[in-house]
Order: sequence, then structure tokens, then C-alpha cells
Amino acid sequence: MPREDFRHTLNYPHRVTCGKTVYFFREKPDAAVLDAMHNWLARPLKRRLATEPLPQANVALFGKRVSIRNLRKQVRATRGVRKSNGTYDWLVEEMINTAEANQRGAAVPEMVGYGYTRSRLGWVKEQFLVTRLLNGYTDGAQWLRAHPGSVQQLISTLFGLLRDLHGKGISHIDLWAGNVMIPSIPGVPAMAIDLENCFTTPPQYLPELLALQFALPYRCSLYRYITEVDYDQRVHEALAHYGNIDLARFAPLYAQAKHERITNEARRPVFTRGAL
Repeated sequence: MPREDFRHTLNYPHRVTCGKTVYFFREKPDAAVLDAMHNWLARPLKRRLATEPLPQANVALFGKRVSIRNLRKQVRATRGVRKSNGTYDWLVEEMINTAEANQRGAAVPEMVGYGYTRSRLGWVKEQFLVTRLLNGYTDGAQWLRAHPGSVQQLISTLFGLLRDLHGKGISHIDLWAGNVMIPSIPGVPAMAIDLENCFTTPPQYLPELLALQFALPYRCSLYRYITEVDYDQRVHEALAHYGNIDLARFAPLYAQAKHERITNEARRPVFTRGAL
């Protein structure tokens, strides 16, 4: 990882090699950014996943690192091959989707660069991506805990962001409150994060997709702050923005997904075949 077509697809042409670590940037990085990334990656990764702001950079950056400890996954990452279900490993999916969303002008963090580190045997043992840090933002779940009486405002923000992503051809199937970043400054747009569970091709099963997307925020957290009847009313108002949605196709999956935990992996077939 990545293969040559990976780099062309992502369009991050500025390659920097430092020992066994390879970086790819969309714009040529300055010394401060490189130093910040070197210092960040020099710290041992104690957990499989680490997310944190990068220290010492002259611009605010946010990094996400994943340790690949399984040999089969290391081989897959090194060769750039997909899993048996046709997807890449989740951080690669996030790289691809975030870069594509940036190209389309969607409300997501700007991806600055990505890369990988090889082991002494030559296998990719760690992958990372770096975005602009969302200074002055709070994730929606945390924001709602601080403003429990403002659930209607959060719903408006979340539904508006979902509509914006659809308008850019992006189907985010994990857009719950925790993946919506709320700005502290009025007039600044909210942002969607964690794009590993996204599709960037037109949906063939829009009623079923919307059923899943609208059910998820309620199931994950909003049920604590709003009655189901009131939430359903907001959803049916929001559906008007998507044209003549077939409610006979929408309603069964919406009712199921509001009350049943459905894993990210189990959600993906809704996009590809219109069913769980």
C-alpha cells in the first residue's frame, strides 16, 4: 500500500521518504509540517488506533494512525489489495473517500496527506492520514450533552449536512451525532468526519439508503433527547427535500434500524442491493 493507481486516484503527488516511512502530500509540505509529522510518528503506537492533534506544526493538524499487527493484513496493505468483500481496509477507505469529498467541495475536513511505515521485513506495519484540525468545533454527541434542550437544532444541522453530502454525491452511512462536528462560530458550516463508511457513486436504492441514514442518529443517541413521534415528524419533513420517495420501501427498514443495532459492515449491503 499504496499501489501506483492509488496515488493517482488520491492525487497526492508530493512524496517524501524518511527511513521506512513514506509520506504523500497534496501540496508540497514545509519543514514545520514535516517536523511535526516526524515527531508524531516517532512516538511508539501503544494501541491499534490513535487519533490526536499534531504538536509543533505551524498549522493546526489532526492525525489518525493505525497499527497493522496481523500478517495477513500487513500483506494486504503492502500489496494494496482489497478484502474479499471488495473494500479496502478501513483507513484506506477513509483516505479515498475524504480525498474525493475534498475534490467535490463537501463539508469535511481537508486531508493534508497520508502514508505508511514498513517493518524491517518490508511489510507495511502502520498507516496514517493527516487532516486540518477542526479548531473551535465540538462533536455533536458531546455538544448535545452540554445542550440537551437544543436537540432540534442539532437535528437541523445533521439533516442539513446529510442533504449537503447527498448533493455532492456522497452517501455517509455512519453519520450520527458523534460524526457531526458543530462549530462554535455562527455561520460556519458543520463538518462530517470519519468517512470510512461512505460511498461516492450514485445510490440505486435511495429510499432504503435514506431509511438507514435517518434511523441511525436516533438509534445511536437522539432517542435520549426526543420522542420517537417527534423525531419521525422531523424525518418525514426532511424527506420532502429528496423528491418523491417511495415510503413503502422506506418505512420497513427505517422502523427496523431505529431500534436494532446494525454494524457498519452490515449496513453496506443497503447501498449495493437495497437490503441488510
